[in-house]
Amino acid sequence: MQQLLPALLLLILTRLPVAIEDLVAFDVQDYGAVGDGITDDTQAFADAWEATCRKKAAGLPTMFIPGEKKFLVSPIIFTGPCMASNVLVQVEGTLVAPDSPSTWNGIIDASLWIQFKSVDGLRLAGSGSGRFDGRGYNWWRQSCKLDPRKGCTSLAPTEVKFVQCNDLAVSNLQFINSPQTHILIMDSDKVYITNLSITAPGKSPNTDGIHIHASRHVYIQDTIIGTGDDCISIGDRTSDIVVTQITCGPGHGIR
Repeated sequence: MQQLLPALLLLILTRLPVAIEDLVAFDVQDYGAVGDGITDDTQAFADAWEATCRKKAAGLPTMFIPGEKKFLVSPIIFTGPCMASNVLVQVEGTLVAPDSPSTWNGIIDASLWIQFKSVDGLRLAGSGSGRFDGRGYNWWRQSCKLDPRKGCTSLAPTEVKFVQCNDLAVSNLQFINSPQTHILIMDSDKVYITNLSITAPGKSPNTDGIHIHASRHVYIQDTIIGTGDDCISIGDRTSDIVVTQITCGPGHGIR
């Protein structure tokens, strides 16, 4: 019974009482996103998020990222709280980070790429093809862990951060080649993660799959993780973590 509990909770607590026809979609392309992997689509994503988060009408506000497109997105924070009790970000295409670390020059938080902050009831989901690609190769080359020379880098971007996001569900997505940690859960309660693929080369430095810090009631299941550091790492001030049906490797395990 205890082994079935995480799956049961996931089905019950992440279920949205909204029919497909009630989805209220805000397509990033309608806000100017090009999706060629070259044009910077950050402002279009910011505008689509603003419309999604501020939607007050009935239905499920949905920020839609279409498939068969590659969207170049610079460091960005999607901030709440939102007007609706649940918000869906549906990822079918690929989000790619800038491939030059110099993009982060002048940015106060060098660990930032994609961040959701203070968004309760967030659903980040896809049908399996949606992908976050951190393009971390140039970061790894200058990592102090691999080459502790003068001018090396000790702090690199996390692929996706969730900060103060309660009742959060993340499912059916791919996360690849983060400059550092792939997914960070921080100061959040009731987090449900399922059916993810998280991969980076086995020798990539500090590329933890999922790191949990100062969070409670976190359930992770049916996920494949193969990176250059911990598959799942658990920080301090964290409690009630359930991890089941994980394929881990390469990586340093779950700890």
